Amino acid sequence: MKYLILYQTLKADIQAGKYSASSKLPYIRDMMKQYNLSISTVQKAVELLKKEGLIISIQSHGLFLRNAFPGAASLKKPLRIGVVIQQYLSLAGQYFIRLLVGIERTCLQKNGSIYTFSARGKDIYEVSHFVNSFNINALITVDIGPGKLNKDLEDLGLPIVHIDTPDTEGTRPVLTANHVAGGRIACEKLIGLGHKKILFIDHYFPGTQEPDETSGKRWAGVAEAAKKAGSFDTRRVTMSMSPNRGIAAMQKILDSNKDCTGFIACGMRTFEILKQILETRDPRLTNNMDIVVFEYFDTPAFVHKKAVYFCKWDAFGMGKAAVQYFFDGHGKLPRIQVFPMSIRTNMR
Repeated sequence: MKYLILYQTLKADIQAGKYSASSKLPYIRDMMKQYNLSISTVQKAVELLKKEGLIISIQSHGLFLRNAFPGAASLKKPLRIGVVIQQYLSLAGQYFIRLLVGIERTCLQKNGSIYTFSARGKDIYEVSHFVNSFNINALITVDIGPGKLNKDLEDLGLPIVHIDTPDTEGTRPVLTANHVAGGRIACEKLIGLGHKKILFIDHYFPGTQEPDETSGKRWAGVAEAAKKAGSFDTRRVTMSMSPNRGIAAMQKILDSNKDCTGFIACGMRTFEILKQILETRDPRLTNNMDIVVFEYFDTPAFVHKKAVYFCKWDAFGMGKAAVQYFFDGHGKLPRIQVFPMSIRTNMR
């Protein structure tokens, strides 16, 4: 059959080294012209190559060698880890720095190296170029979440570990904080401080229109703690993190919930806007308020000299555990590792 002949021809070319790691195979339409074959015949040959694991298809960009991505069949030494982060995560944030230190120190102990790549506005073609350029043979994703990019990354055939992804239904290792328990202890802290009305302030970024799944888990923990404690008023509000709307949105939220004295902010940016507004008010009006922020942050923070609480998790330990998966993960470590959360003011 013609498609088998084409399949054998392309396979022989690949094995002979005709296509380098940085190049791609001809487009299907070009192979149709070159070999004078129909589109269905070429597609059948391509599917056989894909099933055999010799090539991968990247939408809108073409066909590439699967072995262009080191480590596709097995983890090679030395370890060269690519850390791919979610587009809204700050590379300068304390959480990412501690996470990266955990990854880097553990990787160095294994005589490996790490390279970081931001997924802001990038597609899988650009990520694959990063992988090829630095000879990456393992991937760690941070806060990528379920979706097309996540699936495309897994299709590269590299060993991969996901950190802070809400997708726990897949097959790859996942490291995540216990966000439900975090919401629970945040609410319990405010209840313990005497607050009867608690406002959970959520946010979404431009283009998403709704909070992510992580926020939903935290709110579930808050609601669970409030229900267990009895007659406590907990409310969830959502605001846009658009640069032009943040202050106005927060002001509207506070005006509509003037009776709330306990606040839970989902993230540092949300807290910073809340702090900015509260500090324009008379300190006597905010003295009875307490704030818990979901953020990995080691520096003390205050609103009118009153310490703020931070609900966080072991970022260093997560980074360390992610690297360990590449050496001990096959049957020795659970696919999903959940890290506990703790709450404190960061006061020494």
